Amino acid sequence: MIDIKIVAVRRNQTSKRIYEAADYDLRLPGGKVVTWSRIEGPDIVVVLAVDDDGNALMKREWRLAQKKEVLELVSGRMEKGEKPLDCAARELKEEIGVEAKTLTSLGKISLWNHSAVHAHLFLATGLKVGANNPDTDEVIELEKVPYIKATKTAMKVGTNAQTLLALFLSQPHLAEKLPAGATKKVQARKQASKKKRG
Repeated sequence: MIDIKIVAVRRNQTSKRIYEAADYDLRLPGGKVVTWSRIEGPDIVVVLAVDDDGNALMKREWRLAQKKEVLELVSGRMEKGEKPLDCAARELKEEIGVEAKTLTSLGKISLWNHSAVHAHLFLATGLKVGANNPDTDEVIELEKVPYIKATKTAMKVGTNAQTLLALFLSQPHLAEKLPAGATKKVQARKQASKKKRG
């Protein structure tokens, strides 16, 4: 259990530690001028690491936004000039001490309609696990969760949308690589989803 408590709150309108809000004056087709706001800052990467035994390597971390401990995938901000693939490899190593033989892109998503920040999603396979080296302000615990139970487990503990989306988008890539039992369950879920849409 990660025990972190809020000891102070400051409303700093000029803070630029990570992200900032920008106001845009827009002229609508009828000529009216309105002001819209959006959050701006660096994009992030989110990495689903799956080992040869069919486990998702996730992390427990206390998040201020939720004010609680959550279970999520490896993630982090891209540094200036850094490519998404390079950032994914770096964050894997820093947060959970993992090097991946293969990093597969699962796509890029917008985090929120009022945000210019995007999340680049990756699947990591062919894993080599070593020692991690998280940032000094991070408290991270590695947790192995069976891939087929990862979504349910994360929802129970608390998680974020990009974790759930990466788990969903990874299914076609992993159907043939997971252990036999896991593969059957993934395929069954896909068939059930098709029947609902039909």
